[in-house]
Amino acid sequence: MSTSQLSTQSAVARRSAEAELRGLIANFAPAQQRLIGAMRRWLRKRLPTAHELVYEYRDFFVISYSPNERGYEGVLAI
Repeated sequence: MSTSQLSTQSAVARRSAEAELRGLIANFAPAQQRLIGAMRRWLRKRLPTAHELVYEYRDFFVISYSPNERGYEGVLAI
């Protein structure tokens, strides 16, 4: 999540969103879970003002890093 997004989202909402995402990630094998976690940390470090948005796309979920709250305008996605 970005600094700007943190300021517009309550602490309870942030914890809930993170818990939901962790639940989605938990469906992967341990090696893939570690890779996803490492990628998220790396991207948040390099894109500190980006909004981290998660949405479902067919049978998958997408984590998008966007300059605003619209995931489809993201510059990167995993």
